[in-house]
Parts: sequence; C-alpha cells; structure tokens
Amino acid sequence: MNPLKPRLFASIFGVATAAALCLAASGGPEFQERLVNGNFAKGDLGWKFEVNSTAKGTAAVVKEGPNGAPAMKVTVQAITDHAWHLQILQKGIKFKKDNSYVMSFWGKADSDVQIKLNFQQDHEPWEHHGAQKEIKLTSKWQKFEYKFAGPYDDPEMKVQFTDLATKPGQTFWFSKCSLKEAAAK
Repeated sequence: MNPLKPRLFASIFGVATAAALCLAASGGPEFQERLVNGNFAKGDLGWKFEVNSTAKGTAAVVKEGPNGAPAMKVTVQAITDHAWHLQILQKGIKFKKDNSYVMSFWGKADSDVQIKLNFQQDHEPWEHHGAQKEIKLTSKWQKFEYKFAGPYDDPEMKVQFTDLATKPGQTFWFSKCSLKEAAAK
C-alpha cells in the first residue's frame, strides 16, 4: 500500500470535515440572514417606510441605537383611525410552511406603547395568521426575540413593524434586526 494514500485521504477528509463544521457553525446556507441590511449600516437600503391614508410621519436612519449603533427612527406626525397606516417593512421574504424562524431586534419608543411585529403575505389575501406578535416598547432599549413557524409556503412575504400610527409626536427606534431560520430540534 502506498503510504501517501492514507495521509492524502486523511488530509482531504480533514479539510472536508473542517469545512462542514465551519458551515454548520455559521448557520449554513439555510440559516443565513433573511433581512437585507437588518443592522441599518447601509441606511434604509432594503427597508420601506409605508404611509397609508392621511397618516403622516418621518423615518430616518440615525446613530441612536444601542451603544451608538445605527437605528431606524420613526416619528409620527398624524394618525388615522387605523394604527397600521404607519409601518416599516421589508418585502420579498421567503417562508416555508412549518419551518421554524426566529426574529430578533432591539426596540424602544419615547413612551410606553404597544405595536405589532407581523409576517404577512405581500399579496391578496394578505394573511398573517399565526405569525404576528404584539410588542410592548418602553423608553429603554430592549432586545426582543420571537420564534414562530412559517405560516405558508410563500416566496412573497413581508416583515412589518406595524401599528405605529398611535399618537402624533410618538417616536420609535428599531435596531439590530435579524431574521433567520431556526435549527430543527
């Protein structure tokens, strides 16, 4: 037997194993970040500030997040009879039914307020059943984490921080947003 063959095999096997372990540790391709620019390092790239009806507000990326990190700051100027008329969101998120996902973010408001984190179809019938979470923001930065099962096999879902049209003058901050598929247990 050639003494080089076992070493070559061990070397190749070692490299392949190391590569697989690195891929698993990084979350692998299926566990990659689903949000574009979730940390707001590239301004509002990937994010949309949606204003409906006669609601009014402003949205800008500022260096006011935890420890000076970038954050999306939303200020309400006028409200309507529907709090969802102001929201920030990302479109084009793909979900698989019953796969596990985890959304994390840092958030605060200038006063205590209840909003919603929504995972909704970006087309009729606009469903979000089973993928919505009420969030209570306070004046202190808090890290939130929401685990949920994909409600649909759908390549055109959207992630929304919604129900922001609460009262004129209300201000919100969102930072360090992440959406990943969770490992099966």
